[in-house]
Amino acid sequence: MPFIPLDDLAIDKEFVARILRCFLAALDDYTLDRRGDIGAWVREAAMQGIADVLLQLSDQDPSLVPEECVAETMVRFAQQACEKIDRTRGLVRGQGS
Repeated sequence: MPFIPLDDLAIDKEFVARILRCFLAALDDYTLDRRGDIGAWVREAAMQGIADVLLQLSDQDPSLVPEECVAETMVRFAQQACEKIDRTRGLVRGQGS
């Protein structure tokens, strides 16, 4: 993901928290249909989104990352690391696609 200079955006800590809470909520998606566990796709995309946001902010302005969101992310990623789907566990380890 290309980095976007934060100077060009109106971002504050509450905005970052709202984005991260949306991604964290997506980690609760366990939707099943005829294709199987499609919620896994949502959870994997959410993990990638969280990682992208946190990496970009840690490089540009770590003070924008709410501590409570980091703590919740650690808990939720640990939960995903225990999932039955190898691909999902691989994303937590940083070995996903």
